[in-house]
Amino acid sequence: MKAPKAVNPVGIIERDEAIENYNRARSSLKQLCASHGPERFRKLVFKHPFLGNIDGIATVSFVGYHEQRHYKQIREVLKKLGSDQ
Repeated sequence: MKAPKAVNPVGIIERDEAIENYNRARSSLKQLCASHGPERFRKLVFKHPFLGNIDGIATVSFVGYHEQRHYKQIREVLKKLGSDQ
């Protein structure tokens, strides 16, 4: 599926900045989950552009699976570029 325009990058960022942004977002999500707990997340509803309304637990799970997909995509690109990373 193609990402919605709102989440497409508008420019190129440096590798270190991208990693820093990822780590900051991951840390914030972990803090949010730790401070609110599963009961509160079950009551939250998020509107996903393709999946429709999903609760907070499903949203956090989706983020994890989505990141795994991006990781696989990055590995595929590196392989095509001949990198051993």
